[in-house]
Amino acid sequence: MCSDRFHKVSVIAVMVSLLFGISLSHSVVAQGFDVDALAPAIAQVRTPTGTGSGSLIVEGDRVTLLTNRHVVVGYEEVEVAVLLDVNEPAVPTFKARLLSFSPDYDMALYHVYEDLNGAAVRASDLLAGNHPSGFTLPMISLASEQEILGRGESIAILGYPGLADDELVYTTGIISSVQMQEIDSANDTSVVG
Repeated sequence: MCSDRFHKVSVIAVMVSLLFGISLSHSVVAQGFDVDALAPAIAQVRTPTGTGSGSLIVEGDRVTLLTNRHVVVGYEEVEVAVLLDVNEPAVPTFKARLLSFSPDYDMALYHVYEDLNGAAVRASDLLAGNHPSGFTLPMISLASEQEILGRGESIAILGYPGLADDELVYTTGIISSVQMQEIDSANDTSVVG
């Protein structure tokens, strides 16, 4: 059984992935946003067998990481690398523990609970730039349901696809298909209450 929180965070992460783009070489504006300022919200997820991308999302004073399940399958805990400087590769900074996952939607939700030195992670500290790691999480306002992009619209996509070592990759494209459906959480698994 999966909580409503997973459903809400899943929708938010998909929206974040579709709405924002980043360039590491210079300041770029995508869809009216300074993408370099938003870059730290995209994390590199590291497991002993590989890497992937994830979105850092604030829930109250907790930071969660939404990623693809196939990247983390079999791992209760992952390492999270972030951009401490948008002109440098991602740096391993945090640990995250599995909260829940959906095999049907290929999504996993993790709680980012401490840095690699053992300091607790609180969203309020990261948003204010007051965490000992030196990492500042940008505040992102998400689009409403009425503002969701559709077929034929331009998007900017970012992530860590493994093409450029630990560098964040930025590309643009056009939405070619949209699938609207209710998320059925019957096969989802909630690992921690």
